[in-house]
Amino acid sequence: MALSRARNNGEASSSPKPNPHTDLDSGMNGKDNSRQPSDRGLHRLGTLLHPVRGSLTLVGLINVVSALIALVPYVTVAIFIQRMLRSSLNIDFTVVAVSCIVAALVLRQLLYMGSLGYAHIVDARLRLSVRRRILDHMGRLPLGSIVSRNSGELRHLIVDDTAAIHTIVAHVVVEGSSAVTGIAASIVILFVASWQLALGYALLFALVAAIARILASGTDADAREKYAKAQSQLAGDAVELTEGIAELKSYGMTGGFMERFHRSLSEFSRASYQGTVAVARPMSFITTFVMPGILLGPMLLLCWFSQTMQWSSMFGIVLFLFVGLGVPQTFFGSLSLIQNIQLGLAAAGRIGAFLDEPELREPLHPKVFTREDAQTDIAFDHVSFGYDDGHEVLHDVSMRIPAGSSVALVGPSGSGKTTITRLLARFWEVNDGHIRIGSRDVTTISSAELLSHIGFVFQDMMLASVSVRDNIRFARPTASDDEVIEAAKMAHIHECIMALPHGYDTIVNSAEAQLSGGERQRLSIARVFLQDAPILIMDEPTAFLDAENEGILDAAFERFSHGRTTVTVAHRLATITHSDKIVVLHDGRISQQGTHQTLVAQDGEYRSLWNAQTVKEMQ
Repeated sequence: MALSRARNNGEASSSPKPNPHTDLDSGMNGKDNSRQPSDRGLHRLGTLLHPVRGSLTLVGLINVVSALIALVPYVTVAIFIQRMLRSSLNIDFTVVAVSCIVAALVLRQLLYMGSLGYAHIVDARLRLSVRRRILDHMGRLPLGSIVSRNSGELRHLIVDDTAAIHTIVAHVVVEGSSAVTGIAASIVILFVASWQLALGYALLFALVAAIARILASGTDADAREKYAKAQSQLAGDAVELTEGIAELKSYGMTGGFMERFHRSLSEFSRASYQGTVAVARPMSFITTFVMPGILLGPMLLLCWFSQTMQWSSMFGIVLFLFVGLGVPQTFFGSLSLIQNIQLGLAAAGRIGAFLDEPELREPLHPKVFTREDAQTDIAFDHVSFGYDDGHEVLHDVSMRIPAGSSVALVGPSGSGKTTITRLLARFWEVNDGHIRIGSRDVTTISSAELLSHIGFVFQDMMLASVSVRDNIRFARPTASDDEVIEAAKMAHIHECIMALPHGYDTIVNSAEAQLSGGERQRLSIARVFLQDAPILIMDEPTAFLDAENEGILDAAFERFSHGRTTVTVAHRLATITHSDKIVVLHDGRISQQGTHQTLVAQDGEYRSLWNAQTVKEMQ
């Protein structure tokens, strides 16, 4: 739900805009976007599979040999029957024939199972690599590229699309190479046995394929794409439903969101049905036709006609029947592989498109950005920014934040307060202007170094399902236990932690650690205290606290922020009256700047906001 709220409030939205700065790695230059969607999917699949290409080639070659060995029993039985009809069968040949059949079956199974197991090992490594690439890339994308998606779409990308590639690596290569080799070798054997029978056999299957094509809806690819989109939308709505279940239950599970969820559910059901129908009609016809009991009839008619015309020998007819009855089963198995390949191509296309998205551009030759560098003035110089084309949310913003001072950003919702703090942390690129810390433009500082010197306190901080200790250590994993405890004491959460069943080892979000909103907020504040960054960005840090704890933490913040540059997004003006400077924003522009006493004395928006909140608190 948090992401949806961020998108709706006008201060956190869609994709980033390019930045005109030059000494940056643009990441996407030179990409060829002229390919058709199917070509891009094939190209992206090839790119994803490139690290395991050698292993997959080995798997394919093993299964080519395995498929050829699988034909040995059929040929052996045909020769056995031929010798029996000629009365030339003896015990020696029988022993040899049986030995060949048994050896071929055993060797075929060993090769198949060995290659299948190895393919799964290769696949597990590849999926781990792809998922790491997705997560690493996600961490390097501008925040706007992430919040513009719902969580279900990202979950589908990481889990479902990667699983679709699993099918190609672990099964399609193994079974596909075996099926193609088996069919090709069988066709050669059929033509060797009797080219007339083989030609009639081919015409028979051409007729079946033509009928299946007519039965197909012709919208199979569209149906698959609609299914994937509907699945992503439903997953995202389901996640939001789970996260916001308390609010929804308070409204009796009614309202616009529930209507949207039911629409997503209906669309998913409709897409599932359409996808099933698109495949089921032709597949049902082919499945019925290739059943041995049904296929044997047309094959016997071909054999009778060939014998009547004296086109084939008895050996050719016997070999034709043995091998010909096996080809459809192999062919039918390959049809499911084609479906999996199509799904894999679509999944690879989505993964590749995500990995192709331009990352937050890093300086090519970054200079070291030290703590001393961060303890200098911050300047916004004619900064303009918009989340999408044609709609700027900041217009020509200029201000200076002296080192070690406290600055509060105030204004109505959607005025650009949170956007300014996100731009300072370089979660997005500005459209125009510059943001500098000291003499350094933030675009010349590596993201890792910049963020290591900025501490964040948001209204709704993320707490992972790990121990309380590890949650506090999130910002500084090397911190000692004593440092963690000291940070918790500063945030006035130590006693609450010690009251948990396992103290600092209690797993957050478990049944044993159902923390209140205020406790979760104080835990995230302890994390910031432990980070000890010289720049603090706070978005109503005491929003979930009661009056008593708010006063205690305000005092702790005042002591902690001494000597640090602090930027606070404030909604309650009473919490920022002590700030060194207050910046009033309206429609993305700075309308006023000054201290609380100065701004209250002026006739302007700040005094109007102050009077309105004062009257409200007195009521």
